[in-house]
Amino acid sequence: MAARPFYVKFTPSTSADVVAYRIYAQKTPDQLQISPASPNVIVPGPFAPDPADGKISIDLQPLFPDLDGQYLIGISAIDDADNESGILEGMTTVDFVVPAAPTDIEFVSG
Repeated sequence: MAARPFYVKFTPSTSADVVAYRIYAQKTPDQLQISPASPNVIVPGPFAPDPADGKISIDLQPLFPDLDGQYLIGISAIDDADNESGILEGMTTVDFVVPAAPTDIEFVSG
């Protein structure tokens, strides 16, 4: 069974030269703010904002398949000169970890 998507939605940068977004995932309460050392993934464009609300949606599950617990998620824009914007942050609780399989199977005839 495929994992259900878990999207982060945000209003895109208004800068015309944005080529990617960096998504950070920092477990809390380990650290209460995103830092450059926080686990992160760069998601390259192009991006198609939803016509209904103008927001970009990115599925976190394939980017961070081992997340389990409360996380501070951060998003920054990266331009074509590799400059990075400030980081937009938000808190969420996720559980992407697959449960342990059952054990100790037995068959008993009656």
